[in-house]
Amino acid sequence: MLRQWLFRLTLGAWFVAGGALSAQERSSAPREEVGGIGLMLGLHGPGLYVPVSSAVAVRFDLSGSVVSGTGYYNGTTGIGLSGLRYLSNVDDLRTYFGARVGYEFTWSTANDVHEQIPSGSLLFGTEYAIRPRLGLFGEAIGSYSRTLGTRLGPANNVVSAPSSAVWSIGSGIGLLFRF
Repeated sequence: MLRQWLFRLTLGAWFVAGGALSAQERSSAPREEVGGIGLMLGLHGPGLYVPVSSAVAVRFDLSGSVVSGTGYYNGTTGIGLSGLRYLSNVDDLRTYFGARVGYEFTWSTANDVHEQIPSGSLLFGTEYAIRPRLGLFGEAIGSYSRTLGTRLGPANNVVSAPSSAVWSIGSGIGLLFRF
C-alpha cells in the first residue's frame, strides 16, 4: 500500500515537472541544445542521467522497498551505475547499448536473513525525444546476479545462507526529464 502510494506520488511529480519544463522550452530546439543532465524514472528506480559527450552517457539509480506483516519487516535497498554508448541519432530517435553494475542489500526481521546481491547487465535500448526536455526509453536487458548472505541458525548463531546465481532476460521502459 505504501509502495503504491509512493509510486503514484513520484509519478505525479514527474508529470508536473515535465509540464513545467515543456512550457519553458522552444519547440524547434534540438535535443542537444536543450540540456544534458536529467532525472529518470525507469527500470531500476529513480535516478540521475549525466551525458558525458554526444555519444556517451552515465546513469545512476537507486531503489528501495519495505514490506511489513504481522510481526516482521522485509526490506531492500539498491544502487546501480550504467554506462551507455549511443549508436545512432535519427531525428528524435537514438539507439544505444550499455552495461550496468548493481548492488542490492536485503534484510528481514522474521528470520534475520541478510543478503547481498551484486549484479551485472548488458542492455540494448532506444530513446525517443517526445519533447526537447522529455524522453521515453525502452531497453532489452540480459542480467546475471549472485545472492550471498547470512541467516540466524540454531542456538541463535549466524550461519551462511545458501548462495544462488541467476541469469535472466527482460525489458522495460522509462521516462527521462532533462534540465
